[in-house]
Amino acid sequence: VRLTASTRCPRTCFLPPNLLIEVLYGDKVLAEYRTPQPADSVELETNEYVFTNIQLVINIYWNNSLLIKKIINPVEKVFGLEIPFFDVSLTVRDAKGNPLPGALIAVFDSLGSRMYTADAYGFSHVKFLYGDSASIEVRWFNITVSRTRVDPSAGSLTIDSYVFPLVVEVAGTFGPVHGAQVTVYVGGPGYSFNTSDVTGEDGRAELLVPLPPGAAAKLYVVKGRIEAERTLTVEELRASGPLRLNLDLFVDVGWFQLTARETVMIGAIVAIVSIAGVLVARYARLRQTTKNIFEIYGSGEEEEEEEGERVLERLKRVFGAEKHEEEEEGGLFEEL
Repeated sequence: VRLTASTRCPRTCFLPPNLLIEVLYGDKVLAEYRTPQPADSVELETNEYVFTNIQLVINIYWNNSLLIKKIINPVEKVFGLEIPFFDVSLTVRDAKGNPLPGALIAVFDSLGSRMYTADAYGFSHVKFLYGDSASIEVRWFNITVSRTRVDPSAGSLTIDSYVFPLVVEVAGTFGPVHGAQVTVYVGGPGYSFNTSDVTGEDGRAELLVPLPPGAAAKLYVVKGRIEAERTLTVEELRASGPLRLNLDLFVDVGWFQLTARETVMIGAIVAIVSIAGVLVARYARLRQTTKNIFEIYGSGEEEEEEEGERVLERLKRVFGAEKHEEEEEGGLFEEL
C-alpha cells in the first residue's frame, strides 16, 4: 500500500518537521515515516503484502498530538491524504499605514495558540497553521488593537491596527517648549496603559497610542510646576500634522517656571515694593533734614529763653527792694 501526504497549498506551504505518519494493521506497524525537516509532501509504502479484505489504520501525529486517524481499505492500493497545514505572511501597520515594528501577533488555530513578534518592517511569517482557518490578534503592550481571520488560500495578509502615531507640539508664550513631559493615558474594559516622551528642541514629542473601539485617551503635558491636560479623540489622532498644545508658560529657566499671570503678579509686587522703598527713603531724608533744622535753631531759642529768665529775676529783685523800703517808710510815718 502506498500513501502520499501533502498540504493544501503545495509549493507554498509545507509539512512541519517531526510529523509522524504510520500505517497499522491492528497493533502491527506496517509503515511509518517522520519528517526530519519541512517538506511539501511525504510518500511511504508498506514493506509487506496485506490481505485486501482487511482494514488498515493511518495515524498522523505532530508534537505528540493526534491530528488524523483514518481507516482505509487496501483494495485501492494507492492513497492520497491532505493534511491541512498552511503558512501565511503577515504585515502589521498602524492606523496611518506605517509599519508597526514590535507588535505582538497571537495566532489561534485548531492546535492552540502561538505568539510572534513583528520585525522592524512590521512583518512576520507564520508557519504550520493547522485547520480550515486561523484567528489572528494584534496586540500592542497587551492591548488588542486588531482581530482578523485567515484561511489557507490567503498566502499573505496586511493587518491595519488601532495604533495611532501621535506627534504633540508643545508651545509656550515665546515659542516651543523643550524638555516637557508628554504622557498619554489609555483606559478601556479591563486594561489601562500609558506612554510617555519628552519634547526636543523643536517642542515635539512622538508617541504610539493604542486606541481600539471602547477605549478613552487623555493627554497630559508637564513642564516643572506648569501642566495642562486634554481628552484625545479618534478624529484628532487620525488627523494629519502634529497636535498643538499651548502651555501657559511665560518664564522657563531650568527648574524655575512661571505662568503669565504669576509673572504679572510678581511684577506688580516688585513695583509696589520699589515705590514703597522710594517713599520710605524720601521720608527718612525729610525727617533727617527737619531734625537738623531743629538742632540748629532750637539751641538759640533756649539761650534767649535763659537770658530772659535772668533779666526777669533781676527785675524781681530790684522791684522787690523798692517795695520793702516803701513799707519801712510807711511804718515810720505811722509812729510819728
